[in-house]
Amino acid sequence: MKKPTLNDVARIAGVSNATASRAISKPGSVSPKTRDAVEKAIQKSGYIKNQAASTLKSKSAGAILVLVPDIENTFFSTLLSGIEKMASREKISVLIASSNDDERTENEYLQYVRSGRADGAILLTGRLPQSLRDKAAGSNGPALNIVTASGTIAKRLYPHIGIDDVGAAKRGVEYLQALGHKDIAHVSGPELSSVTLGRLDGYHLAMKEAGLVEFQRVFSGDFTIESGERAAGNLLNMSDRPTAVFCANDEMAIGMISALRRNHVRVPQDISIMGFDDIHFAEHSIPSLTTIRQPRLHMGEQAMITLLAMLNNPSNVEPEVTLLDTELVIRKSTSSIRHSD
Repeated sequence: MKKPTLNDVARIAGVSNATASRAISKPGSVSPKTRDAVEKAIQKSGYIKNQAASTLKSKSAGAILVLVPDIENTFFSTLLSGIEKMASREKISVLIASSNDDERTENEYLQYVRSGRADGAILLTGRLPQSLRDKAAGSNGPALNIVTASGTIAKRLYPHIGIDDVGAAKRGVEYLQALGHKDIAHVSGPELSSVTLGRLDGYHLAMKEAGLVEFQRVFSGDFTIESGERAAGNLLNMSDRPTAVFCANDEMAIGMISALRRNHVRVPQDISIMGFDDIHFAEHSIPSLTTIRQPRLHMGEQAMITLLAMLNNPSNVEPEVTLLDTELVIRKSTSSIRHSD
């Protein structure tokens, strides 16, 4: 039987050989529509199984490591599904490790890659451990097969798949402003998180551009439901409560709504609440949560596709940044400041 070739992939996908090659080796350089067409053609033709994956067979562990900061955070479930979906096509095992946001633990897990027990790693931690920064800085390129996803990495030493946290948060606050809200508070995430800092910057930028700096108020959180409830407690003790709150993630927004409802504060009639991420529970909370949707499944798929390209041809993968689009999802937890029952 004839071995599938790149020509077969291109023909099935309806693209040129050059486009098919870019979609495989540098997936971020083509449109999502083209990438999906090429992925389906690869699966149909068997090209990856017989060609690209075979180059790894004799010299690989057949496994990759995925580092998450907190395995209990529901945000990561769909993202991990995207990674596993693409890995399973190549019959590559996925080792998932939770670092509890501790850099020393992250360095320990990365020994799996250094020792050859894993072929590469996808970091969802929003930072590079010092050992990776030092290693990359001391050579012409990364010594390990590493892809970062989610969060924001300050030094672009490895390929990164993420979103524009600043721009997305700014868009969310501007939506609340368009509803007539001026006194808008923010519930932030963990202090040192790159995601926290990006979304906080977006909040401040939107308030500054609207001339509402005097209304800025920030409650500290840690991305958990409990921290959203605590922020609600602080808000309940205020005599001059804000009319809207933009939360840095959905879990904190859901926690805040729950605590406010227990204290007979109506959402959105008395106060509008908005989240970020669009986790599964956002649509099913009461009221359903207005939020910023991240393409988490696609982010996971893209991260794994990029890592596969790196494993097959490390010299052909640049430390490029791929930013995916976000979407404003309007539900029932927000309303105009003029709204009343």
